[in-house]
Amino acid sequence: MRKSESRGWSSMLAQRLALAEKAVIGAKPGREAAEAMFAAVAAEYAPAPDPFASKEYRIRTVANLLAAEAWKLGRKAPPSEGG
Repeated sequence: MRKSESRGWSSMLAQRLALAEKAVIGAKPGREAAEAMFAAVAAEYAPAPDPFASKEYRIRTVANLLAAEAWKLGRKAPPSEGG
């Protein structure tokens, strides 16, 4: 198979989302981190074309998934000192 031929999985290549990383590094896990994650992913993620789902749907799905994980981390985090 030549390099230019599709193997059916090329749209699933990982992307590093630097804006999303910056949005949550050092942030307190929880709702605010989840909202920052969602906004950063929605602004930065560029999915490959897909005949089965719209670009907007795939962006929203990835943003929701990562925001949910940021929120779950906040639910598991120990209480902060002094509060």
